[in-house]
Amino acid sequence: MRRGYGRRAARQRPTRLTAASVLVGLALGATSSTFARAGELAGGAGGVAATVEPSSRRLVAVKIAGDAVPVAAVLDVLRERVSGTETTFEVVPAIDRASIVTPGATDDRQLARIWIDLSEPPGHANEQAPMTLYVVDGAWERVLVRPVARQANPEVAWEEIGHIVELALGALRAGERIGVGRAVAREQLLPSVAPAAPPPPASPDAPVTAPPPKTNQRPARFRAGGFYGVNAYGHGLELASGPGLMFELQRERGRFALGGTLMGEYRFPSEVDRGIVTVRFEGGAVHAMATGSYELAPRHHVLLGVGGGAELAQVRGSSNTLDNVRFVDGDADLVPTARVLARYAYTIAKPSLRVFAGLGMDVPLRNPRYLLSRGNDAVVLFEPWGARPLFLLGIQTN
Repeated sequence: MRRGYGRRAARQRPTRLTAASVLVGLALGATSSTFARAGELAGGAGGVAATVEPSSRRLVAVKIAGDAVPVAAVLDVLRERVSGTETTFEVVPAIDRASIVTPGATDDRQLARIWIDLSEPPGHANEQAPMTLYVVDGAWERVLVRPVARQANPEVAWEEIGHIVELALGALRAGERIGVGRAVAREQLLPSVAPAAPPPPASPDAPVTAPPPKTNQRPARFRAGGFYGVNAYGHGLELASGPGLMFELQRERGRFALGGTLMGEYRFPSEVDRGIVTVRFEGGAVHAMATGSYELAPRHHVLLGVGGGAELAQVRGSSNTLDNVRFVDGDADLVPTARVLARYAYTIAKPSLRVFAGLGMDVPLRNPRYLLSRGNDAVVLFEPWGARPLFLLGIQTN
């Protein structure tokens, strides 16, 4: 977890409370009998109702689910807000709503049980689905449910969560009642599903069709991005490098995905100096590959691509001692190549933006040699490697 980020948030909290958190505080802090009656009659996961006997309970259990960064930040906020209690914290993969409204083992020292769901439902990353806070009293009789809107500045939402928790615990310590009864909360959190109507009887003459097979295959995903690549051609040649573009189409099935990738790149000029003659290279390449990927974790992917393409090199020779240097086959050289490329990708903004790094190998199917003919003798100016290492670094979006 990135604890440093959470600490920065803690130093800035005093100036970032919103009007929403103040209103929540006023609602939870009401202890008069008028507000108590309103809380008892609330139809939703409602307000706080006052009783008269303060509680001596001190145990608080907190379970929290979500990505590592917001979880760490909220835990830092809560550790400041739950002073005066014996609190345990547990990070869980997901929040089970059934466990919230299903009483477990009782403990006379238990003040509250808290569940905090910071995760976003799949496919709702751009819809700002709210976070949800659940507080259950020590007797497991009352449940408080509070949605917390996501903010452009996430620290505001984290502070609001901490404020709600602090006021709810203060109400429970004062002997007040929070939220609604457990039975009402169960109906709200676990709505019953009406039984499906039976299908109409089939006509004797109607053809019997089998239901379509179930599949977890997702729609194809298109990505475009840019990268900077570096190729090692051989001894004596400076690394050929330059920018490029990438277009990728993949169809995901569970944690696996199959598809294709098209890459085009430009390579800046580089030179090989052999004293008598200097050979200058400039060009580019286009490759198409079949690709497969595997999701190691929600934000981490590995990809492998195999395919081929062509490299186009513009080659020129110059000399301080020779009047004319030219290549017999011309200045342009088109070389077919095979490519294998392994990449690691990390999603920055799920699911639309990710960075990647790759290592690979280009294998020319025809490997030209650059020679200087002097009478019956031939001097090798440059002979590229038969396999050329490749490294690239880039960013993608969809």
